[in-house]
Amino acid sequence: MAEALFSDLNELARFGADKTGGISRTAFSPAFVEAQGWLLQRMAEAGLAVRIDAAGNVIGRHGPQGPAVVSASHIDTVPNGGAFDGALGVIAGLEAFRRLKARGHVFDRAIEIIAFADEEGEYFSLFGSRAMLGLVTPEEIAAALGGKGQSLTEALREAGLDPTKVAHARRSKRDFHAYVELHIEQGPVLERLGRAVGIVTNIVGIEVTEFAFTGRPDHSGTTPLDMRQDALRAAIEFCKACYDLARAADPALRLNFGALSITPKALNVVPGRVVLQQELRHPDPAILSAVAQESWRMAEGCASRLGVSAQWKTLSRDEPAAMDREMQALLHSCAEGLGIEVHDLASGAGHDAQLFATACPTGMVFVQSTGGRSHCPEESSPPEAISQAVAVLTEGLARLTRA
Repeated sequence: MAEALFSDLNELARFGADKTGGISRTAFSPAFVEAQGWLLQRMAEAGLAVRIDAAGNVIGRHGPQGPAVVSASHIDTVPNGGAFDGALGVIAGLEAFRRLKARGHVFDRAIEIIAFADEEGEYFSLFGSRAMLGLVTPEEIAAALGGKGQSLTEALREAGLDPTKVAHARRSKRDFHAYVELHIEQGPVLERLGRAVGIVTNIVGIEVTEFAFTGRPDHSGTTPLDMRQDALRAAIEFCKACYDLARAADPALRLNFGALSITPKALNVVPGRVVLQQELRHPDPAILSAVAQESWRMAEGCASRLGVSAQWKTLSRDEPAAMDREMQALLHSCAEGLGIEVHDLASGAGHDAQLFATACPTGMVFVQSTGGRSHCPEESSPPEAISQAVAVLTEGLARLTRA
């Protein structure tokens, strides 16, 4: 039955395929909506009752009434991303259901296969799972903008959804018995250790902050360096100070900058305003907060020394989450029973699982990533690693759906 799994992965990769070899299937784009339609059909063909909720989450359900065992991930991609991030988890859940059904498995508990909308944060990080857990406000929806400047409100409408009804996607925590997510590792650890499968112990927290430095645009040829109010210079010194802090801090800390904009966009004008975003990741919420606050102080200090002003605002924060110990033990037991050696590791990337960890017992299965590559066209996982991970997922779902 592995042929159906790999066939589905290849079919899904057609939606949003780039000429460069990558995939651009950002949330609520035409390619994303087409992929949702294809997925609904594949789920229905497998025997699942399907629907799309008010937040754009694709849901397939089978079994009796009551709390469900959820196998979920996402099918949206970053721009020019890969074919495995998120998509593998959704298709793996569907394949696991098909295998269980084929062997006559009795579902004492319902199973739900879910593809969450906008996990990647084109408009709003982990949007679909946040909405399902009641963690999105109308104000946040109204303020959210995509990478190309389109509002989330407009994107939802173009995708056939009503932005005023997103709250209807909210479900009670009592709806969920357990949650399992299969995902590619997106890093090099499993490959380096020679392990095909990993069991996730915890997921890092992520805080994204926007910093704006405002100076004064002047002629670059006539204004001496020591008389400038150069917003870009302040931003550069701030970034350097943050990297120096990160190197001296806990090795678990991750730091990145992006979404840089400079105005005016002229080489012969001193930059008058620079806006950039900072991403911090750490498994300890206290350290994450402390580094964020130190970053604010450093921004103010760099700006003051160079005669410019600095402002900042937190755009999003995903709290760190520990995976349920009993779920980890169950997945270990499943792997052992199948003769599969696994490795415990933390996730340095955010996942919908970290939100569900607050709602029900939650676990994650990682699949080895070739070369540790992800969020790029070269993203891949060995077929044998995928097969082993799907076998573990299938056995885990079998145990969880029996009373």
